[in-house]
Amino acid sequence: MFSGKTTELIRRMKRYQVANKSCLVFKYSGDTRYDNLALSTHDQQKLPAISASILSKYADIAMKYEVIGIDEGQFVSLFSYFYLPQNAMTDKNFSLQIQLNSAKS
Repeated sequence: MFSGKTTELIRRMKRYQVANKSCLVFKYSGDTRYDNLALSTHDQQKLPAISASILSKYADIAMKYEVIGIDEGQFVSLFSYFYLPQNAMTDKNFSLQIQLNSAKS
């Protein structure tokens, strides 16, 4: 907590947006502390986001974006339910940004 992980994810996503990349952000649906419709930091920096815990519901939508950001990735069923195209991780036009809570936080 309070180590700047969400702030860094928002910073990175905004950089991609400035570079005219199509961006989609997911936040953990159980995190309702500040805003249900946006990723939010403790100091109220916000970025619109989809609240989700299982990403399979959004796979078709997500494949239309160049950059996908996931906040609190340890709570989101990502790789079990969210299948990326086989070449997504080697595609120079695709970026996956995941913020995870570390045990030391």
